[in-house]
Amino acid sequence: MDIFSPLRKRSSITLEQADALGVLAYACTIPGTILCFLVLLAYGATALSPKGRPHLDRVSFRLLCYSLFFNILYGIAFSVTAAQTGPGSLCNFGAFAVNFTLNFATFFTTCIAINLQLVLVHRVNGKAMEKYYVIIVTLLSVVLTVPAFGLNQFGWDEANFTCWFKNPDEHTKLQWLIGTQSFWIALAATIETICSNNPCTYIIIPQAFSCLPHYNVPAC
Repeated sequence: MDIFSPLRKRSSITLEQADALGVLAYACTIPGTILCFLVLLAYGATALSPKGRPHLDRVSFRLLCYSLFFNILYGIAFSVTAAQTGPGSLCNFGAFAVNFTLNFATFFTTCIAINLQLVLVHRVNGKAMEKYYVIIVTLLSVVLTVPAFGLNQFGWDEANFTCWFKNPDEHTKLQWLIGTQSFWIALAATIETICSNNPCTYIIIPQAFSCLPHYNVPAC
């Protein structure tokens, strides 16, 4: 018995459903892309000010800018790719570009949380780590997307009327999807949650307890 046969039966969608999903995706992606651009614009305007520039010399700010920049590229790539109505070289490259830019945006956001943990909890020099963040994110993004593109896994998905993973075998397609995207996004989200909560626990809880009478801290 093929355990993926139910998946195959449920994988296809109607053309009307595909159109509705496309409209929903545009409604989410376009405003987000515009907001990312506005934030980067505000960052650039602040950087032009001699008084504001020193306040932007933070690793987390730069990582945020990298993430926003790739979010903008993702929005552009997604919009162009979603406009395709059939197979073609632009569809193939667009599906690759969507995944490539999404990985960069996701992993740079994760690096912000990791940097928070390293600097606040472990007292690591964030500026010394910055180059490693960029190198690791670049390597991960390349390794997770370039082989799939080279092996012709991106393109027009006939079952879902979109440019995505195109392997006709649902089992193989699912393996590529999990191995190059879903697992890593879930891992990134888990790391972000842990690394964001740890500094809060490390800083806030001692501060709260320091206000108790037996701590005898005058500042409280």
